[in-house]
Amino acid sequence: MLQMDEQSSPKLRHIWLEVTGRCNLQCTHCYADSGPTSGHGIMSQQDWLRVIDEADELAASSIQFIGGEPTLHPNFLLLLRHAASKRGAVEVYTNMVSVKDEHWSGYQDLGISLATSFYGSESSTHDAMTKRRGSQSRTLKNIESAVARGIPIRVAIISEDDGDQSESATANLLAQVGVTDISWDRVRGVGRGSGIQPEPQLDALCGNCTAASAAVAPSGDVFPCIFARTASVGNVRQKGLADVLGGSSMRGRIDALRDHFARRPPVMRGQCTPCAPDSCNPNTPPPPCRPLELTKPYDPGRPPDKIPFEKLPLREKIPTKRVPKIKPEHDQPN
Repeated sequence: MLQMDEQSSPKLRHIWLEVTGRCNLQCTHCYADSGPTSGHGIMSQQDWLRVIDEADELAASSIQFIGGEPTLHPNFLLLLRHAASKRGAVEVYTNMVSVKDEHWSGYQDLGISLATSFYGSESSTHDAMTKRRGSQSRTLKNIESAVARGIPIRVAIISEDDGDQSESATANLLAQVGVTDISWDRVRGVGRGSGIQPEPQLDALCGNCTAASAAVAPSGDVFPCIFARTASVGNVRQKGLADVLGGSSMRGRIDALRDHFARRPPVMRGQCTPCAPDSCNPNTPPPPCRPLELTKPYDPGRPPDKIPFEKLPLREKIPTKRVPKIKPEHDQPN
């Protein structure tokens, strides 16, 4: 979520702008329940421009456009240009199924980075997740095009199981088209993902949502992170972003989340989301899942907290590994 200084002013490091719920895919695990029939929400163009301005005033160092498929928003390029004029780095999390020429030009001219998800080296596996035949080949082609254009791109391999061989084959496929920033994550039990990975919602969170981040939904609701969708702490259509982040709802949510994460067993720690640009370093083992220096060490003897928390056998199955960053066999320009 956020941090507070001594004067209780909110500080923002990273913000997700979920500009639309519409998507040209209907992924089986989508955290936002997005799809072709979903709308763009009730946030107006001016609402989004104002949020970008307010995030910059709070010194946000990174802004990510996400959805749904953010490029489907009718004012996507206008919002992207506005964000690029601010101090923070800008990233677009897109499925890369369809990229317009004007979007390619915008990414290059504005210095935008891209991120996407990939679901398997076999097209049948990938397409089954997206529920769109041919999506794997189109995404892979556009990933390769981004590399060729010199646009920074990172790819998260999302898996429903622990198949090391399958994950390795997927990473190698991505490396062959020039991707060097590859991470791995599991399906999280949020949105449609809860049907694949049933788990308490808080267990789907990585633990960094008390680390000066926030997400704004198409409704204007503000969440601690893009996955914490049941924890709205306010709405930017009713209050300014700073007021929402500095309000009592956010403070209470911070305390509750810190308390929950502090009680999390070691097997639950170090699980990062691929959504945040700097959430993981795939080249090293995952760090302990402790929100900055503010989290107390895990103590199994502590009494239960206010948020329901039970030790499920499911946790023992959650992998904590990462696919190493892989370089192509032939040299590629960065």
